[in-house]
Amino acid sequence: TAIDYNVEGIYNISDIEVDEEERAYTSLKEIDRVIGGFREGEVTVWSGEPGSGKSTILNQIILEAIEQGGICAVYSGESTKSNFVKWITVQAMGWSSCVKVWDKIRERHYYIPSQEALKSFYSSVHGKLFLLEDSGTMKKETLLEKMKIIAKRNQGNVFVIDNIMQMDLGVGNKNDAQKEFMVELVNFAQKYNS
Repeated sequence: TAIDYNVEGIYNISDIEVDEEERAYTSLKEIDRVIGGFREGEVTVWSGEPGSGKSTILNQIILEAIEQGGICAVYSGESTKSNFVKWITVQAMGWSSCVKVWDKIRERHYYIPSQEALKSFYSSVHGKLFLLEDSGTMKKETLLEKMKIIAKRNQGNVFVIDNIMQMDLGVGNKNDAQKEFMVELVNFAQKYNS
């Protein structure tokens, strides 16, 4: 006699459908080999010392996700909008698309994307890459709301939070606040399959 477990959160294992796992790859062969790519509905956390290249790697992952048909939304707690656009454009278009500029204060040259490179980059990511920002420090509730809008309106499926330490996670113990925020991010990822 079969027992009816028609209760939310209880599943008869034989009723669960198993399908082929969809994955997005990073374009970074060694990282893909180790982690097997990114799976929908999961949260991946990158950590490291300041200046260790996390933002650079995340930009490469964003660009590869777009190449694979993803819709990406990014919160960058460390960069201005302009600096974020400059750096990801250089990564997308290459150094040969840059112009050399003299920095009077530092007394050295630096490179920025040419207007042609920016125009080409904007065209290639239009409707596929969104930058999430708030005046002042981003509150977790505000960020999650913006992420929901992208997930619903644009079918966003790749969300990058580049520097959770720059966010306002509320009052109290920072470790507890980060843990609570991670739970909210996992719930978001599972709900919106992103």
